[in-house]
Amino acid sequence: MTLSDLRPRRKRGRPPKFGRPARAVTVTLPLEVIDKLRTIHADLSRAIVDLVERQWCEEDPHQVRTREILPGQHLILVPYLETLTRVAGIRLFPVSTGQYLVVIPARGRAHDLELSLRDMLEAGTVPAHEKSAVEDLIRLLARYRRQLSIAEESFLIVLQDRSG
Repeated sequence: MTLSDLRPRRKRGRPPKFGRPARAVTVTLPLEVIDKLRTIHADLSRAIVDLVERQWCEEDPHQVRTREILPGQHLILVPYLETLTRVAGIRLFPVSTGQYLVVIPARGRAHDLELSLRDMLEAGTVPAHEKSAVEDLIRLLARYRRQLSIAEESFLIVLQDRSG
């Protein structure tokens, strides 16, 4: 037995396109539908999957919420908010259809984000269609700041119970 016999063998060929089993199909679509799908994604199959996942998503991707990653530790998931992109250093990292993680700069702090968002609301610079989500994010950040804790590790805002 050699060292190469102990290594796991990689499958040959292309990895699954969507990270799960898939099958090629032929679809006939009106030209205007194809044009609209291409505005979602240049790859028509990805555009169709994106639309289907949005339609049957268990949770509304337009809401701010948390997702537990370890017992007592949560990540904040937000919809795409143009308001967040205007806060210095903040980036949005896509994790699924319409859901993003808030990425803060290395020396950034979550309560600075909360304050910036409050200032933007007060100044009236938050678009009307984002106001509700921004207010939800502010409430979430304030709640964790007061009641639990926020660990700003790995440039992501990680919410965690103080006991954990």
